Amino acid sequence: MEKLDLKFENVPNNWAVCFNNSCPLKEQCLRHQAAMTVPDGVCQGMSVWPQAYKDGQCRMFAEIKTVTMVWGFSQLYKDLRHEDYKEIRPRMEDHFGRAGNYYRYNRGEKLLTPADQQWIQQLFARYGYKADVVFDHYESRLVFPHTNA
Repeated sequence: MEKLDLKFENVPNNWAVCFNNSCPLKEQCLRHQAAMTVPDGVCQGMSVWPQAYKDGQCRMFAEIKTVTMVWGFSQLYKDLRHEDYKEIRPRMEDHFGRAGNYYRYNRGEKLLTPADQQWIQQLFARYGYKADVVFDHYESRLVFPHTNA
């Protein structure tokens, strides 16, 4: 697993962190690692209580996982045959939204999730383009599970 710099400002506001320093899972838990980034001036927030860890398991354990997010596809169409472009481009617009949303993705103002990336790759493959689709920017990000319960 790639080691990322975890910064407190990247931790979601309503996400519980864990200060249980005696937990045997703390090195693999995003909640504990996030707690270690809390700045001195922060005095309160959501936290996991020690009762979450019982019988060798933690109900609040959050495995440290990363996902590759991409943005921008200014070069996406450069190697397409014209007849394929005329079909692929409208499908892209339909998928990402015609009311300006498509252009936000194109310019890199909105991030493409792994599911979006896979959808684009499959779209191009259906037209016979087997090479990996290349985006303008790539960044690994930590995945914060959506639940606190």
